[in-house]
Amino acid sequence: MVAKLPPCKVCAKADSGKYTCPTDHVAYCSVVCYKKHKVDGCFSTAAYQPPARPVVPVANEPQEDDDRPRKRLKNLHWPAEPDPTLWDDPLQRDEVKPVRHSELEAVATSPAIRALLAQPSIRTPLSRLLSLPHHQRTASLRVLLGLPAEPAPGVYRPEGGKRFATAVQSAEAMREERLGMSSAGTGGARGGRGGARGGARGGRGGGRGGAAGGGGLRVLQSTEEERKEVERFAAQVVDILEAVRGAAR
Repeated sequence: MVAKLPPCKVCAKADSGKYTCPTDHVAYCSVVCYKKHKVDGCFSTAAYQPPARPVVPVANEPQEDDDRPRKRLKNLHWPAEPDPTLWDDPLQRDEVKPVRHSELEAVATSPAIRALLAQPSIRTPLSRLLSLPHHQRTASLRVLLGLPAEPAPGVYRPEGGKRFATAVQSAEAMREERLGMSSAGTGGARGGRGGARGGARGGRGGGRGGAAGGGGLRVLQSTEEERKEVERFAAQVVDILEAVRGAAR
């Protein structure tokens, strides 16, 4: 079935609108009707529509806020709060003391600490440290900080248990030990540093020997860059503890 033509809009003749005006698309049947249509007024009634712009894919911008689920601080396995009388005893005033909950919270919520933990160069050796048993973890941390794997007699040893609290206490205790070694005089400091390097090498050697033959203390193998990063992290932790304790005085 042949489709019918529209009527001519100029002369109203049925089935004769075989042409359309290019301006307003009015159907007409002849040149005469077209000229009459132009004289009467040819205009477009359609609203102007700009040409469509090409769709440019929007790049996925990195989200500043990480929406991954996090464990609430109150749900962490906090160690027992230390005995407050430790801070009242004048004989223990200058000794390294256990870390209190407020100090642990200051470290855990520090933007500087979180920024450091976002760096793989720090996160990797710390993750390897936390995977070790307590005694090996403490010895490996000492070696990373340039100390002998085993502390000298009489040096404060944090008790094992909660890994985060133990790591914070160990960092502070080891810094005190390093300061004590460096304050023994020029000759003593050189000897102490030599002993620390020797102990560190011995500790790393002991780790290899223990892994191969079952003897000696196993410590974490690390690169010089990892040791520098861990020292930087430990220094930041100690700075936070000193700031919290200074504000509490």
